[in-house]
Amino acid sequence: MSDEHPAFSLATRPADRTVRLGEQASEVYDVWVPSAAIGTTVVLIHGGFWRARYDRHHLEPLACALARDGFHVANIEFPRVG
Repeated sequence: MSDEHPAFSLATRPADRTVRLGEQASEVYDVWVPSAAIGTTVVLIHGGFWRARYDRHHLEPLACALARDGFHVANIEFPRVG
């Protein structure tokens, strides 16, 4: 049995846009815009333990599921090591 939540196996789609805040690879966030917004924005921060192999893409299934449910989603990246 997997220890991950079922949301991580949901279908994904590409982000509607990626916003670059600076020149570093970690200075970005992805945005999903719902087709019928409920007026709430959810900001996702991945639990990457500050290690390079864990990035924002891990949360894409959850971001897509939230957007399908009407939330505007920002999935942020942050600097990591290694």
